[in-house]
Amino acid sequence: MPDQPLPEPVPLKPALDADTDQALAWTREHRKKLSAEDPQDSLFLRASGRLAECLRAEFPAIPLGRAMMSAAQSLGALEETLAEGGGRLTTDMVLSILELAAEQLDREETEAGHG
Repeated sequence: MPDQPLPEPVPLKPALDADTDQALAWTREHRKKLSAEDPQDSLFLRASGRLAECLRAEFPAIPLGRAMMSAAQSLGALEETLAEGGGRLTTDMVLSILELAAEQLDREETEAGHG
């Protein structure tokens, strides 16, 4: 799996903004269809609510919705790339990718005097 190509990032912020806008709009509509009575839907709603609550408590002054959607889109693109080679993202892989990205961002922000 180390030789798997990674998806190329879209370099233009307007293109990223448009993709993120579409993804947020789709998810807003999808959320309306989820039912707290369905066990899987309920888990998704409770877990996403808890994640949002934790992030908001940690970073109250920072708009985080677009950042979270960008992370989800990046992982989705990686999942598609891996699927082309017959692979799949596992929970452990997703957690490791998120942890490494968080460490990199924290290190870069600290080095730039923003952390």
